[in-house]
Amino acid sequence: MSQNEWAKKTCARTAYQVHDNRDGTLWCEGVSGTGIGEVVVGLIDLKKKNFFYILTGDQYTRKTFESFSRPSEIVVHYLLPGEVGPSQNGGTILTNVGYFGKQSVKLSSEPGYQKIEIQPYKEILKEIKKQEDEILVLVAIEIKSVIEGKENKEHTCIAEIGNFKDESFYKKATIRD
Repeated sequence: MSQNEWAKKTCARTAYQVHDNRDGTLWCEGVSGTGIGEVVVGLIDLKKKNFFYILTGDQYTRKTFESFSRPSEIVVHYLLPGEVGPSQNGGTILTNVGYFGKQSVKLSSEPGYQKIEIQPYKEILKEIKKQEDEILVLVAIEIKSVIEGKENKEHTCIAEIGNFKDESFYKKATIRD
């Protein structure tokens, strides 16, 4: 196996994939069983948005969607940065991150992006220090229950977490067949 093949295989379903703005990539938890209790973190912007979207499972085709397990119930944990700044390589650095609270959510079993209204939105805005261009918050998605896949029950997957795109992006069809 070449170095490129190895990198592609080992990095194919990492946590980075949930916030790369591409619905064709995904994160799959890697523990034995269906992944109940596992957590993945995404980044959202609360400036003028009291919601974010989640895309569960592998939504390439109906077959892949039904093949892999996907979350049915989740707990969203809100993590607020004390400071936000640029990194030298063009990314964003969040420091002094603190726990704010949580919210339980029951997800649909149907394909497509699912909108999650942030229940403590106003309280978060009061708590967070004013950030210049964006109001960035981390959301830790904890898997509480799953819809088991037909073929890959032991792999529970999430494709996207975010709200950085225009709302029309999240309304498009995700299944390609």
